[in-house]
Amino acid sequence: MKGRTNHDSRARPELLRRVVREPLVGFAAAAVAIFGFNALVAEPEQETILLSPDSVALMIENREAVLGRSLTEQEQDRIVQNLADQEVLVREAVRLGLFMHDPKTRKRLIDQMHFLMAKKAPAPSRQDLERLRSARPDRYLFPRTVSFEHVFFTGDATPAQALLRDLQDGAEIPPEAGDRFWLGRQLEGYTDSQLLTLLGHGFVRDLRALEPGIWSGPVKSARGWHIVRVTAFHDPKPLPEREVQRRLLEDWETDYRRRTYDAQLAEMRRHYRVGLADAPLRAVQEVAGLRPEAGKTGQRP
Repeated sequence: MKGRTNHDSRARPELLRRVVREPLVGFAAAAVAIFGFNALVAEPEQETILLSPDSVALMIENREAVLGRSLTEQEQDRIVQNLADQEVLVREAVRLGLFMHDPKTRKRLIDQMHFLMAKKAPAPSRQDLERLRSARPDRYLFPRTVSFEHVFFTGDATPAQALLRDLQDGAEIPPEAGDRFWLGRQLEGYTDSQLLTLLGHGFVRDLRALEPGIWSGPVKSARGWHIVRVTAFHDPKPLPEREVQRRLLEDWETDYRRRTYDAQLAEMRRHYRVGLADAPLRAVQEVAGLRPEAGKTGQRP
């Protein structure tokens, strides 16, 4: 065993000399040396990060306020490094497209785009405001209203039907008739939107079909049954001029923002073709408001 060890020791230097004399081995060794050295010394392509001096100063001031003392130079350096690291992480997250898969981040980006795309409207001319007023005249009127009296029943319609027959025969409403309604029996000058909130769509629809001056019903609401007598339907009437001007200016701003937003978004859409995997492209493009172009999906020209 000892003799074999001595023999192997004498054979290794000779084998090493023979390997080194091989031309391909020498070339490979040189290549490894060159590329290995480059891997050690070569710097990756770098992107410059410029930190705001104001942001750094604010972070230092806030930290000093929390600690109640001035920061050491090392602590200040750590704050600068933390800010730089945060920026690095943000840029790497963008590079990896992480925002594409997080609903909250996507919504914040969309909201930010909406904010950036909002344009301040110029001062409108008198003609601009008149066009708005002519396009939506009801918007600048006090809406129509209705006044009526009623008797309310929380249960089924049977007692309401019995009372209606008595009233149609000329009887007076007994003081104890029906159930208590918190707004009382007389409702004066209510708009459709108010009644919709109070009593529901069906009541508003049926109330508008009643003939004024006579007891009718029972009319079903979201709260029960009603015997109703309409006292008056009131037509829309002009709003005070100050309120009209306020609404006109508000609508001008809204209309301008919408028009400029739509124009910007239309220009952005021109750079994209929208498709959906395993779905007809034409249907998807119609939903997206884009011109159909069959056979091309999810590509950017």
